Amino acid sequence: MNPGPTRRCRPRLSNPLGASVLRTSLCTSLLLICLVFAGLLTSCRQRWPDVTVTVVNQSGSTLESLMSKVPGDTDWGGEILSASVEHAGSVSFVALKGIYDFRALLSDSSAAYMNDVDLTALELFTITLTGEETQ
Repeated sequence: MNPGPTRRCRPRLSNPLGASVLRTSLCTSLLLICLVFAGLLTSCRQRWPDVTVTVVNQSGSTLESLMSKVPGDTDWGGEILSASVEHAGSVSFVALKGIYDFRALLSDSSAAYMNDVDLTALELFTITLTGEETQ
């Protein structure tokens, strides 16, 4: 028995161009999503960048504690300082831009309050504690 001539079978691609178009569309969609996400992150970062606050202690006493809160809140937030600041010393910290009330407690049992400190349009801000008045 002779099975007859041998034929080779090739799989037929119904739409070889369609797969390429689908891949391109998927890549374009993913790229667009990434660009939109990056744009959102950038716009949020530009709207709420951080501000560096430096506290200079010229009070004649040691600065023992520094706390902040949003005006209108009754509770002071957590301690900002990681260590006390001696007279003629300074410390810096980074805060989100906003409006804050600050409370500084000194080793001579006095306190200094700075209310409605507007840090919304600044990149750097300095608080100087003096014997008479806080600036």
